[in-house]
Amino acid sequence: TKSTSETIVCASSLSSVVTSRMMGKDITVVTCFHQRAWLSQLWLEHTSPLTKIVASVSDPENARLCKEFGVEHVWAENKPLGQKWNTAWGLAKGRKMILGSDDFVNPAYLEACRASDASYIMPGSCGFYEHSTGKACVMRWDGSNTMLYGTGRVYGGDDPLWTPSRNRGLDQDSHCRIIARGHTAERLEVPGVCAVDVKTGLNLWGYGQVAQRASEVPRFLVLGHVAPSLVERLSR
Repeated sequence: TKSTSETIVCASSLSSVVTSRMMGKDITVVTCFHQRAWLSQLWLEHTSPLTKIVASVSDPENARLCKEFGVEHVWAENKPLGQKWNTAWGLAKGRKMILGSDDFVNPAYLEACRASDASYIMPGSCGFYEHSTGKACVMRWDGSNTMLYGTGRVYGGDDPLWTPSRNRGLDQDSHCRIIARGHTAERLEVPGVCAVDVKTGLNLWGYGQVAQRASEVPRFLVLGHVAPSLVERLSR
């Protein structure tokens, strides 16, 4: 069934993001780290200036990076993933954004989420960028309860969202749990994409799998909200 409302918002500057944080409308990013420290470094450079981050980590190098960037974190084994995500989720209270450590959020989308009073927010779009080839594609959520992607969702509940034993299907698992609690997803969209998922080969779903259900686009469309210096390093 489709039950969604749509809001289109214009891009906002980093200064307005900082202003919203000062006004107490902030959202905590919840994530998990595992290996790929080079990508974690870039992700933290992009995300840490935007908002508070809490994380579960499962390797020493990412634990070191969390300390370097002042990220509150806890050690959790990489499997089962459901338990790892629940552990990170428990580190924060209030409104939280589910964001993979290879997903670079659009600051304009984060600002739109802060401005929204919805109890459950779904990003209207997600870009995908394949590191090895430079290929890019985009998916857009149609309002259904089938999760094509789950990153960038915002929810305010503090109870665990994932079945602890799960290693796959985590997006659908958490979405169904939130819906069962009586919440309706509000679709938020911004110019470009709400976030971009960087595919490196160490992913639950590879680029080839998502590209079959997505629309191919120029890479600048999905990376336009990422600083040029970081894009250059992502493209190496």
